[in-house]
Amino acid sequence: TAELAARTEARTAWPHPDTHADTLRVELARTNQRLGAASMVADHHETAGRRSQQHVDDLTAELAALTANQPDVRAAQAAVAGEQATAARIDDLRAAVTQTRLGRPVLGRDARRDLAAELANLVNTNPGLAVDHHRRQQRWATIADSARTSTQRRIDQLTNHLNQTQTTLAEHVDIANRARTEIHEQQQRHAALTAELHRRQPPTAVLET
Repeated sequence: TAELAARTEARTAWPHPDTHADTLRVELARTNQRLGAASMVADHHETAGRRSQQHVDDLTAELAALTANQPDVRAAQAAVAGEQATAARIDDLRAAVTQTRLGRPVLGRDARRDLAAELANLVNTNPGLAVDHHRRQQRWATIADSARTSTQRRIDQLTNHLNQTQTTLAEHVDIANRARTEIHEQQQRHAALTAELHRRQPPTAVLET
């Protein structure tokens, strides 16, 4: 901007011809101090900014992978599919054990005993499936909803963390940029002060041999 240009020009053009040399030396020392301080600030925030940028990249990748893969949802789908297969087997065994024809069991005694044992084992190990169709559907809907909720909660957490990290990154970048601007201005001031002091040095005497 015009204001910034005017301020920079005023700084670099500061050493007036009538300014005492001692004053110039004091100002040169102060300029060196300001230059060193600005360099430290710039280096610190540029380093912190690189770390924040890496964190942003990592969070972005993690969020993208979570959104695309949704491992909790996939695990829930696999669990439900497994339970559905077990529930179907329970239903098949119940039907086979109780099936009759003309009032008599279709299967022989040994076959019924084996299937009844398998049915009892499945019911004992999967009590949540030994219920009617409606209650099974409610169970599976709950499993799916829980997985979606946990996935969305994690997405929200990552998104919030990413937003905070991006804000921190922007702050580091802003401070580092302002420090670099200050360095540039102080370097110009340093050069102007040094040139003015050199200009005022008396010419070197020529020794006669």
